[in-house]
Amino acid sequence: MSDPVTKLNEELKQEPELETGFDKAPPPPPVTTFGENNLPLALISDIDGTIAFMSMDDSGKPTRDFMDFSKSESDVPNQKVIGLIRAWYSLSESPTIYFVTNRTVAWRDVTVRWLIKFFPPSSYRWTLRMRPANDFVSSAAAVKEVHLVNEIVKKFSVNQVWEDDDDCILMYRSRGLMVLDAKETWPKS
Repeated sequence: MSDPVTKLNEELKQEPELETGFDKAPPPPPVTTFGENNLPLALISDIDGTIAFMSMDDSGKPTRDFMDFSKSESDVPNQKVIGLIRAWYSLSESPTIYFVTNRTVAWRDVTVRWLIKFFPPSSYRWTLRMRPANDFVSSAAAVKEVHLVNEIVKKFSVNQVWEDDDDCILMYRSRGLMVLDAKETWPKS
């Protein structure tokens, strides 16, 4: 039995050629499991403000301080972005999701518990990258750039990034990556 990509490519070759008014239509491109440079596909997503919102109390105030991640397990999922990431994942073969966050590794356990609720490891392959515990001065873009340059792009073809921080968006775009601005999915006030 052949793999699904080979099977689809074979089916595409069997389709009748389309007649146009001028010429025959070109054959459809082959389906590929890899991105540029024959590397496996990956998606990068931020967490806070991108796939997670701070929960609010009845009066509309946040239930935690922005930097107090001890209560972040009750953060509200951004279902729009989570749904789009899941759709991308289902349409890609052997993809990896990189969650790259400005949270320090001190908050790894609570962050992993939250991620598992929406991206269970039995269904999604993902990796979490966080700010080093001893780095309190680097910008979010600088922290994420270290992970991007030193790790991710060496092993993967990143074809999508979800981010809400303007400096991070600029950094990713300066590297030639397609960035989707999560602010466009925020609830309208």
